Amino acid sequence: MKIKKLILTLVLLFVMAEVFSQATYRKNDFQINIGASVANYGIPAYLNFEYFSDNYFSFRADFNYRNYPYRNMGEITRIQAFCTAFGLSYHFAEHLPIIDNIDLYGGGDVGVVFFDYPENYTGIYPKTRLSIGGHAGARYFFTNNF
Repeated sequence: MKIKKLILTLVLLFVMAEVFSQATYRKNDFQINIGASVANYGIPAYLNFEYFSDNYFSFRADFNYRNYPYRNMGEITRIQAFCTAFGLSYHFAEHLPIIDNIDLYGGGDVGVVFFDYPENYTGIYPKTRLSIGGHAGARYFFTNNF
């Protein structure tokens, strides 16, 4: 039963991510994105708020959660992590008129990760860590409004 709920949740998250990610943007626009991403440990589910200051730059606030297995003293335990980060993205679409309907973007993020370790955790990592990272992506617009 847990697997069915997990699969349903992931499908709904991906559908929501597709719906929200297809909207075009202009200066002073605001977007909310929901989805999943790729990371070193686990598959983070995220909620992202993005403000477009002009046609090139956007500012982001990201919140993500992940739950992943960890081998500890020969026993597999689960570690949970919650991250909050802020970032800046640069959108290359205006400079690369190769395909009109694609927005290529990239940028950097800085934030804090809070870990919840099991009681028997013997690792060396602290419960709170600084997170510095980058992101790159592409959005495809089917029409001007979707």
